Amino acid sequence: MQRFFVQFALLSITGIALAQSPAPTPDIDQIRTMGHELASRYETAVVRACNLQPSSVTPLHAALESLVERNAGYESSTRPLRTSLANEIDEILNGPQARSLRSRARLNAIFGQLEQIYLGAPLELRSVAGAITPFIEKSCYSAAGAALYNARARFVPVTVVPDLRTLAPGTPEARAALALIRHRCFQRAGVFENAEQLPTFFFDPPAAVEPNFPRFYGTALPTNEWFRYAERLGERMNYTPEQKNIGRLITEDCLRRVAEYRNQLREDYQTLNTIRDAEQRAALQAELDRFIDQVFEEMKMRLFNLGDYDQRVHSLWEGRVIR
Repeated sequence: MQRFFVQFALLSITGIALAQSPAPTPDIDQIRTMGHELASRYETAVVRACNLQPSSVTPLHAALESLVERNAGYESSTRPLRTSLANEIDEILNGPQARSLRSRARLNAIFGQLEQIYLGAPLELRSVAGAITPFIEKSCYSAAGAALYNARARFVPVTVVPDLRTLAPGTPEARAALALIRHRCFQRAGVFENAEQLPTFFFDPPAAVEPNFPRFYGTALPTNEWFRYAERLGERMNYTPEQKNIGRLITEDCLRRVAEYRNQLREDYQTLNTIRDAEQRAALQAELDRFIDQVFEEMKMRLFNLGDYDQRVHSLWEGRVIR
């Protein structure tokens, strides 16, 4: 599944992630133009993959053009929510508690909402796949799906970071730009720090834990350090040989899943090396690694849960971070 790069000059802003002055209303004609480009790319890919006859190409073209118009309307309908979420991000990052656990969790929830907005655009893959199925044979569904995935470049070089308020969904640069903005905001809030810290809820009594925290995950340690992490945790918690052996099996299981994931997306990871801008490369790396971060967090919890009550209490006095 090869990736295709499209160079786009985006709207210029000031600040770390979001413009501080009121953002202009996106140009609806420009959104349509970018939508037509995506639709044309989808059409070419599907026609080639399924060897469609002219009689099928015409209604396919019409269906995709209909999505272009729907996408323009989708931008307008989601703009108030996107603006509200962008304003809240500004308030969090400029507030005195920008690096608090509550702020980090809220930022994660906000970007989860934004991700759903952008992935739900009519010109994103889920909607496009549904729109084209009436015009292709069932035997070609798999080939058409792969063709659409290849045609929708995931990593688009971003020359200038856009404002969330004007970053239109369903446009070529939307996903890469959102990943870059997310990365900048998370860095500013300290989300990627303390990868080795154990989950707070293991240590704090319920009354001390803020309610309704969405889960978020910091950056995982490099995978070549996971076994050593498990060993250090076992030493700190006075694990028995049997517990340590189970810990090794847990670590092996997690590393196996990570290896399978990286193999499935190996071309995406190879593509990262072609991105010249270091910041965007780091942002897209973080985007790809989100599953790995979750597996590492899961591994920490599974390893910690091997301990009995006394071992957990002992680990509390030893400190929260495995060093």
